[in-house]
Amino acid sequence: MKRIFILVVILVAMVGCKSEPVAPKPLDFTDSVEIETDAGTMVVGLYGNAMPKTVKNFLQYVDTKFYDGTIFHRVIAGFVAQGGGFTKENVEKPTKPPVALEMSPAKPQGKDQQSAPKIPLLTNSKNTIAMARQRAPHTATSQFYFNLKDNPHLNSDITKSEPNGYAVFGVITKGAEVLSKIVEMNGNGKKVLIKSIKRVKPMKKGDK
Repeated sequence: MKRIFILVVILVAMVGCKSEPVAPKPLDFTDSVEIETDAGTMVVGLYGNAMPKTVKNFLQYVDTKFYDGTIFHRVIAGFVAQGGGFTKENVEKPTKPPVALEMSPAKPQGKDQQSAPKIPLLTNSKNTIAMARQRAPHTATSQFYFNLKDNPHLNSDITKSEPNGYAVFGVITKGAEVLSKIVEMNGNGKKVLIKSIKRVKPMKKGDK
């Protein structure tokens, strides 16, 4: 009888000590996509917690196979490789309405969490993917680009109230060497074809 009583007490204590839900982290991958090209295959992790509207917009195009058969139409060595809007015949595809320009979440610059100036958490660093757009904000539709190097001048200036910069929403987790092949093939006069973009299981931290 005593053992039964102790067991009941333990069960009650366990029920009463439910753990608080863990808040989503901005740099956790919510989705991943596999991009198959003439130059090889890349896997890209997407920051859906940090950039929900941007990721949702991108995945709508993925799910409708919009990107299949498009090309990297603008490749500038040492800068960016841009694609997702033109067919291999160099015809621009009709798109959905533009998505709102999301600003990167902020993080403190330095050890002082309170008074330190804030800088963007997501930056246009090498191997990241971001939305291409016209000069005006809120004009991105389907086109995206990969940063071939760190491009800080494309980052959000979070000290300004108006949306600005270019929305980074993911990073290559596998196959980054494909970018070099895209640049090489483009330099030889060949536009690299995007054969398909499809969803895959997100990689966890520590996966290779």
